[in-house]
Amino acid sequence: MPFVSPTTPTLRRDREQIIDHINLDNVNFAGFREQVQAQVQATIDSFVSYIAQHKDEITV
Repeated sequence: MPFVSPTTPTLRRDREQIIDHINLDNVNFAGFREQVQAQVQATIDSFVSYIAQHKDEITV
């Protein structure tokens, strides 16, 4: 007989997911926001600039 901790039923109950088939969610938007795209582009530009400035220090 496997060992079952006294807390196992409580843990299962705490982690249990209830799938609601009656109250379905609606997707209002799927995609990137313009602000996020600008932040991503700024991060990419910063990284490219860093690489260009430190290319002599970077070794493979």
